[in-house]
Amino acid sequence: MYVLIFLHWLMPPNTLFLQIVTFVVAGHETTSGTLNFTLHELSKATHIQDALRKEVLEFRELNGREPNFDDYMSSTRMPWLDAVTKEGKF
Repeated sequence: MYVLIFLHWLMPPNTLFLQIVTFVVAGHETTSGTLNFTLHELSKATHIQDALRKEVLEFRELNGREPNFDDYMSSTRMPWLDAVTKEGKF
């Protein structure tokens, strides 16, 4: 609550609202742009697409479950997914 009072003191509520909208829209645009770039590059590199698909299917077969957050975040459990994700961010 203190932060909101402090921010209200620094800028009018309308300006604060517009700043929040800017952050939300900018975050959405960068995320969609990154996903768009990554999927476009995967569509051109079918050998990487196949390796990534194989990795996910093998993970499900070996572990008997869908990957969870920890699996996605681990660079050793799913190296192809890690590489594609890191490449898409740059």
